[in-house]
Amino acid sequence: MKKNPKIIAMLREKQPQAVLVGFKLLVGVSTEELILVGQTILTKNACDFILANDLEEIHGNQHKGILIDENGRTQQAQTKAEIAQLIVKNVEEKWRSRS
Repeated sequence: MKKNPKIIAMLREKQPQAVLVGFKLLVGVSTEELILVGQTILTKNACDFILANDLEEIHGNQHKGILIDENGRTQQAQTKAEIAQLIVKNVEEKWRSRS
């Protein structure tokens, strides 16, 4: 068995103009650790955004997520619907700024 390459790592090279959103799910970490790991993944994979969340913060309709941008700014959402709206809003703004 050999490790498969991460597709996200190849996307920026193949589609340099795409707005790239990565996702990172951890378990039982502090908000600070979640943000730190998210920023590391964002930089490593040249993403525009990372949505980082903790499995322990997902309960029914509650789904805490932290959207991290390439400048290290964070925005939080508390439900899946809020997370979706946050991602769409930020991706649209980023796309407009590149056009």
